[in-house]
This record gives sequence, C-alpha cells and structure tokens, in this order.
Amino acid sequence: MAAIRRRAALLMALVLLALPLHALAREDAPSYSVDSLEDFKSLFLGLTEHLAPEFYISCPENVFDHLTENDFALIHDVEDASGIALRDMEYWTGSHRFHYSNITYYPGYRVLNKERMNDFSDMSETDWALYNTAREIVARAQAETGDTIALEKYLHDEIARRTAYYTNNNDGLERKDTAVGALLDGVADCDGYADAFYLLGNLAGFTVRLVHGTTNNPFEGNPNHMWNEIAMDGEWYAVDVTWDDYEDESLPFSPYCIYFNVGADRLGRTHFWDDASLLDPIAGASAHAYYYNAVGGVCDGWDYAAGYMSWRLDQGIVTDTIMLPNMAYDNAALNAAIQRALPGWSWKSWYKTVGSDLYICYYLYQ
Repeated sequence: MAAIRRRAALLMALVLLALPLHALAREDAPSYSVDSLEDFKSLFLGLTEHLAPEFYISCPENVFDHLTENDFALIHDVEDASGIALRDMEYWTGSHRFHYSNITYYPGYRVLNKERMNDFSDMSETDWALYNTAREIVARAQAETGDTIALEKYLHDEIARRTAYYTNNNDGLERKDTAVGALLDGVADCDGYADAFYLLGNLAGFTVRLVHGTTNNPFEGNPNHMWNEIAMDGEWYAVDVTWDDYEDESLPFSPYCIYFNVGADRLGRTHFWDDASLLDPIAGASAHAYYYNAVGGVCDGWDYAAGYMSWRLDQGIVTDTIMLPNMAYDNAALNAAIQRALPGWSWKSWYKTVGSDLYICYYLYQ
C-alpha cells in the first residue's frame, strides 16, 4: 500500500508544481519554520500528535533537498512515523516550503492522541468501538501481568492471536490497513498491526512510535513495511508483531518474539530503514529488553531448552518461545530432552531460522 501511495503522491506533487502558486496556497493555515532536520521531525511529530489538519513548514535548502531526494523516500518515512495514512502535499523548491492538507490519520494513532488531548469530538462509531476495545484489552493485560515485559508481551500476543495477515496493496485506506482491521475485524496488513500496537502500547503506559521501511521478504511483491519502536531504559528498540505472528490462528502457540524489543543488530538481518526519519534511532544491539534475554529463553542446547520449558511450566506457562543460537532444528533431540525433563507431557512446536539463530514456539499439553 505504501509504495502505491508514494507513487501517487509524487505524481500529484509534480502536477501541482505546474499550477500557479495562488491556485495551491491557503495562507490561513498555520505556518512554521525550522532550521534543521531534527527540528523538522520534532515539529512534524508534534503537529501530528495534535492531529493538525493542515500546516506549512519551511526549512533550509539542505534540509529540503534531503527530504525530497530519492523519490521523496525520507519525507514519506517521516509521514508514516507520524501517523499520517493519507494526505495532500504540495511543495515549492524556490522557498523550500511544504504544505500539508486533507490529512487522514491512522485510526489507532488518532484515537490515542484524542485521549491525550482529552478531546473526543468528531469520534465516529468505529473510533469509539476501537477505543473501547483497546482500553478493555489493556485493562485485562494490566490485571493479568506483573511486570513490563509480561505486559508488553500480552499486548504483542493479543494482536497476533486476533489478527490474520492480509494485503492486496490497495492505493486507498481500508480497515485492514489500520488498528480497526487488527482489533475489530481480525484481518490486517502490516500497517494495521503497527497501528494496533501503537494504540495498545501507549494506552498501557509505554512510549511507542511507528516506523516505516522495507524488508528482504516482501509480501505480495511489495517490499514496503511498517512496524514499531518502543522506549526501554533510555533506548529505542523495534517491535514487529506482523513478522512475529506465525499465521495459523488455530494453533495454541505463543507467537515468536524474534522482533520483540530487538536492536538493529538482529533487525537489520531482514528489515531496512532510515534512522534519519526517526526522532530517536533504533538501538544498535538487542540488549536486556530483548524478549529472550529478558525472560531467559536463550538456550545453548536441547537439555537447556527442555529445562526452560519445565521452569516456565512451574509458573503455569504452557506455551512460550525460545531462541537457540547457532543451532539447527532437531526434532528427535528436542523430544528426548523434553521426555527427560517433563515425563508425561506431550508437546508441539513451530520453528524458524533467522541468520544463525533458531527460534522455536512450543506448546505443552497432557
């Protein structure tokens, strides 16, 4: 969807440049001026968090050139990171000025920021349904978890369990492109997953933003992708619920956490982005907030993996995900280890390899 939207926006901008200036400008809209790219991003995010419907921004020539080079890639990433789903954008190379109007925000982004402003005017019936559903999920998550990682995983897993991935690369904005699709309809593309995590995460007290980039495994032939970043202990880490969803809603597994508070070291194996579009860049390393480090699910062998499963079972957890660095999946070896550690228990697993790391989702039952 994002690729088509970008091409359409570029064509529209070129058409607009051919029109007289007086046919384009609405000088009654708020106008701002910035001196640097960082100021531009900060102002842009502040305006969109207040759901500004229209505005002008002027900037120096070097900032303007950076934002518009490479088919406007950077400014489109800034827009996506700021919750803009659709908009009209005009620009003037002589004055280094942008004009944004007719802005449509992602629903999750919109209702979250309406709550922040304590202004629920113009909320549609769908907006209210989304907002109330999100608040119910967050209240349940907070009641059933006791620490930040468990709370975050509850929200991450809830989106994955509710949502089946689907895209048709449309050039408009459909429910599936938003948190409405993910949380109300159960069908969404990456935009919908990311919008949903943005809404739930921020409602739960985390600081979550949107990130746009590309991947090396495009769905439907489209490399464009959206995910999130979350603030943890002074750093920003990536969260990609879309890629953690194992895409079989009939299975009682925990989703993967391959992209749960992941740093650039692991995210960069499959995802590509421009830190220049982000107000705060993604941390270089997957540190203690990375799910497998935080919970203890990094296993150096099959007996360690089975011991971890036994330890989690003592906590009442029958399904989780583990990481085994530099190992290949061996069903027989894992089965033997589980039989030694958990006699009388049966199990199922779901796995994938990314780089040199093996990731397993498992489910124990009797």
